[in-house]
Amino acid sequence: MNMQIRKISAFSQRLLDFLDIVEYRRADAEEDREAIYRLRYDAYKRDNNISTGFTATSGDFYDESANCHVFGLYVGGSLVSSIRVNICSAENRISPTNSIFPDILEPMIQKGLVFVDPSRFVVDREATKHDPEIVYATLRLVTMAAVYFKVDYCLATVRPEHNAFYKKYFLLQPISEPRLYPSLAKPVNMLAARLAGVRDWVVANYPVFDSHYIEQRMLFHAGHWPTLPARNTSFPEALLKDPHIGSNSPNFAGIQ
Repeated sequence: MNMQIRKISAFSQRLLDFLDIVEYRRADAEEDREAIYRLRYDAYKRDNNISTGFTATSGDFYDESANCHVFGLYVGGSLVSSIRVNICSAENRISPTNSIFPDILEPMIQKGLVFVDPSRFVVDREATKHDPEIVYATLRLVTMAAVYFKVDYCLATVRPEHNAFYKKYFLLQPISEPRLYPSLAKPVNMLAARLAGVRDWVVANYPVFDSHYIEQRMLFHAGHWPTLPARNTSFPEALLKDPHIGSNSPNFAGIQ
C-alpha cells in the first residue's frame, strides 16, 4: 500500500493504546450470548427503540444463521459492547439489511457481490463515559470481517441521525430511504461503500481499523480461539487532525 507516513495524531494513538486493554470474544458459549442479549435489550430500551418481539433473554433468526458472527468486547473482564456481523452473499442471503432492503440488495447479490452487514451494535453507556474508545474498537471488528471475507461492499443500517458518523469515518453514503425494522420503533436507512474504494483511506486516516490476517482468522474462522486480545495495526503512523474523541462518539442503540 502506498501512503505517506507521518506522525500519528493524538486521537489515533489513543485508539491504538486502548486496544491493549481490549479483548474480543466470539459469543459461541451460551452464557456469553445471554449477557449480550441483556446488553442489547438494555440499550434499545434505554433508547425507547423497542416495539414488539424484542426480549432480554434471546436473540433472533439472524443470530443463528451460519453466516453470522456475534462478538462481545471486554475491558477488564467485563462486557462493554457487542456487535453482530452477517456476511451476505449468494451462498447465504440471510442478513438483517437484506430483509429490510431486498429490492436494493437482491439484484446486487444475484450479480455475485458479497456484503458485510453489521447489526445489533450496542454499548454499555456507563462504560463509554469512561472509555469512549469502545465505539471505535467495536467497529474494528466490522473492518476485519470485511477484509477477511473479501467483501465487495460494506453496509451500515442505522438511524439517519447516525449517518454523519459513518460518512466521516468510513466514507459510507446513504442509498435508501428510512424504513422500519421488525421489533424496533425507529426507522433506519442503509449506507454503503465499496471496500476497494475506501479501505486505504480509512486505514491511512484511522490506523486502528487496520488488522493482520492472523487476527482476522482467529476471530472469524471456526475452530480457532474465540477470545483474542485486540492487536496493534500494521500501519503504525498516519496523519489526522485531532478531533475530541468524546464529541465524535454517538449514543449508539438500534441497528448499527
